[in-house]
Amino acid sequence: MSRLKSPNINMAELEKIIQMPHLTKEVKIIQLRDRAILEILYSTGLKVSELSTLTNQQIDFENGLIIIENKNRIKKVILTNQAVYYLKQYMTAKNDESTILFIRYDRAKTNMTPSEVKPLTPRSIQRLVEKYGKKSGILEKITPGSFRQNFAIRLFAMENKLELIQTAMGYGCKNTTKIYQNKIYQRVD
Repeated sequence: MSRLKSPNINMAELEKIIQMPHLTKEVKIIQLRDRAILEILYSTGLKVSELSTLTNQQIDFENGLIIIENKNRIKKVILTNQAVYYLKQYMTAKNDESTILFIRYDRAKTNMTPSEVKPLTPRSIQRLVEKYGKKSGILEKITPGSFRQNFAIRLFAMENKLELIQTAMGYGCKNTTKIYQNKIYQRVD
């Protein structure tokens, strides 16, 4: 039984979803935040739990990296130039003293005190991905896992090395990684 439950989405569908925040009537800061989140999901394959706990200090703009410390190991995740661009735009617009990278915004309040600043939850990120999937007109339910699966398939198509994908995805077992090997051969874009 395959563990992959997310639909295969092709590059055109991904690009359409990633552009959706700027086509909404959300306030500018939310558009920028959501675009940065989608760009990071697309370019890194991060888990939602990793994304929701990111801090400003984990972003290394000079080298285009996100640095994550988990279980006594450091994971360096490469960002695309586009992800860096939108992340910089968001962080410039965010302009607050909070170390939390992706925060919840109250549409009724423009200025929040430090005690009011809260991070987006993993569930909030799942909801925003689903929302933009629907807005883009894709009939299948789109989740952060859809982005993660697509990242792994693209990485396998470029590198074709199970160990590299296993490390990038944070899997402890090669059998889990082999799922992507099978998917790449079944996939038709």
